[in-house]
Amino acid sequence: MMPIQNQKPYFCPSEHCRFVRGALNAALYDLNSGHVYSLDREARDILELCCHGLDVTHISETVQTDTNETEAIRFLDQLVELGLGHYSTIPYQDVISLQPQPIIHIRKLWLEITSRCNLRCIHCYADADSHNPGAQLSLPVLRWLQVLTEAAQFSPPWVQLIGGEPLLCGKAFIQGILCHAQNLGIPHMEIFTNGILLNEAWADLFRDMNTHIAFSIYAKSAQVHDAVTGISGSHSRLLQNIEILIRKGVEVRPAFILMQENELEEQETLSWLSRQFGHETASADIIRCTPESRCSQGRHISPGLWKRKFRSHAVFTPVSDSLFYDHLTGHPCLNGSLCIHHNGDVFPCVMDRIRKLGSVLKMPLAEIVRNDPTTDVWHQNLDKIETCKDCEFRYACCDCRPEAAGINALLAGEIGYDFAAKNPCCLYDPHTGTWKGPDMRLSQLHTSS
Repeated sequence: MMPIQNQKPYFCPSEHCRFVRGALNAALYDLNSGHVYSLDREARDILELCCHGLDVTHISETVQTDTNETEAIRFLDQLVELGLGHYSTIPYQDVISLQPQPIIHIRKLWLEITSRCNLRCIHCYADADSHNPGAQLSLPVLRWLQVLTEAAQFSPPWVQLIGGEPLLCGKAFIQGILCHAQNLGIPHMEIFTNGILLNEAWADLFRDMNTHIAFSIYAKSAQVHDAVTGISGSHSRLLQNIEILIRKGVEVRPAFILMQENELEEQETLSWLSRQFGHETASADIIRCTPESRCSQGRHISPGLWKRKFRSHAVFTPVSDSLFYDHLTGHPCLNGSLCIHHNGDVFPCVMDRIRKLGSVLKMPLAEIVRNDPTTDVWHQNLDKIETCKDCEFRYACCDCRPEAAGINALLAGEIGYDFAAKNPCCLYDPHTGTWKGPDMRLSQLHTSS
């Protein structure tokens, strides 16, 4: 078969493709299809030389493998056939080195207005408790409104009121925040509630304020749900109250948190949620072993759920152009996110309660957004995580820093938390190019917990 190159000396990856080097291997990201193609060392070396402007006829003389010229051109021809590259008379310019400057803006803002809660969920990430004397609302109402005003200059598309149980703060307080957010033009306001306090009056307010409601439900079965919340009858009250919201035209979003207490009902519950609420819930969110949560020691995570947390092969969420550059310039999840606790402390997110970024009682929010602790967290892409920085899949990988820190502490038996260490649930070793089996890691976690 004649090579596709047709006398054009240089090979160039397509404009919609990105060549990413790892310690041993590499990956080619097709940002049109979202696919990530794994390349072994020989393929990596060939593309490396192409990206450095070497013509294809001299590749076999330079590459430090057993690949001859015919095999190298056959590989490049295959990339052309897949639409991943083309031959050219002009050498390739490596566009990945032209990194855009990170943009400072708020993408997600949580207002944790209270740590009080009228339930006692066994897995709570915030360890919320109605009997905790420190759980009372302590940030003045006017300061909350000022915080929203300060946040609006960064154009947050999404703000969520959360707790604890935010409705315990009272209708007047909630209404004040929602009205102020509406006046500021914040496009999406959401309240995360356990649903127990919802009624007709709350539903009218949320409808009038165009406020969305998110709620956790732990099973189709009332018995299982109530066992998780610790309150008998919480399942039936939740469903009755959500029906009120739906009848009033309020947008609702169910969240299904998976743990060993409800994993046997997973598929039944997901199918029921889709039928009941018209929500296409693709999968459940497995509880996370995050610092200071009730799951910090791996509680409520079964061996089967641990295995599902493990990444044991190169399958990723489709990587678009915007997603690729988001991962290139910042953390895959935390970039642009802030959580403001009711005592004024600011954290990267509701589950990252260790790294304090500042206090809105001591400085303006804009100053916190632009300070070094915040920008360090926001711009901590996987190039800055140990081992991950050597991985060719680092711009396709999702990453939860709080969970990574929590699991590493669990494995090490340490009290402190390392937010720059690889998540142990990823079983890929970029230095050998191999995926490890899950059994050894599962044994380590079982012993630690």
